[in-house]
Amino acid sequence: ASEHLIAKGWAAQIQIGQTGSGLEAGAHFERVLEREPDNLTAMIGLGGFHAMRAVTFTADDPDEALAKAEWLLSRAIARNPYASLAHHFLGLVHKVRGEPRAALACLDRAIAINPSLAPAYGAAATLYSRMGRDQEGLDHALYALRLSPRDPSAGLWWLFAGNIQLEMGRDDEAIACVRTSVTLNPIGPWGLVSLAGMLALRGEVEEVPRAVPEKSESEGIHKVFE
Repeated sequence: ASEHLIAKGWAAQIQIGQTGSGLEAGAHFERVLEREPDNLTAMIGLGGFHAMRAVTFTADDPDEALAKAEWLLSRAIARNPYASLAHHFLGLVHKVRGEPRAALACLDRAIAINPSLAPAYGAAATLYSRMGRDQEGLDHALYALRLSPRDPSAGLWWLFAGNIQLEMGRDDEAIACVRTSVTLNPIGPWGLVSLAGMLALRGEVEEVPRAVPEKSESEGIHKVFE
């Protein structure tokens, strides 16, 4: 049934943001669209899949992935202008393309439609920081965490908060945030790399191996400073 395939697609898609795996998500959404070309949920799911592949550097051709995402998501929005997730994923497309104002416009629209859409706040956090508005970025990351503290993407939002804190010169707070990120997502590489870099910058190279959870699959992090 289409509902079962869509559920499998979203479940797999969560893994793309966490670890870069879950690439079978696209196939599930495509199977639904083969049967039901106008299925809005599958359309948004597949558009989001292509956007996330570009975001996580898992797309063989990022430009092609972004083009596919934009086409699917724009089509979904044309059918339902109040589809908050479609606006959210389209914001990610603009974010990857280096179009912060367009990205924020999409994310703000998603938030206006659904003020509880935590991922939109999380995605906006780094955009504000890149525009020199660190406090707004930090506020968005922390608000995403307040909205959905157990969200599968919470580890990424803690990472965003930590990186912004570092930009603000708050080293201790930055490291605390990134440690939380690594605790929540011990097999994702991004938090591990950030934590290793922050500790190394402080001259605490000996802390790096101890900072990496035993269940981490990123074994290379343990060897970076050997």
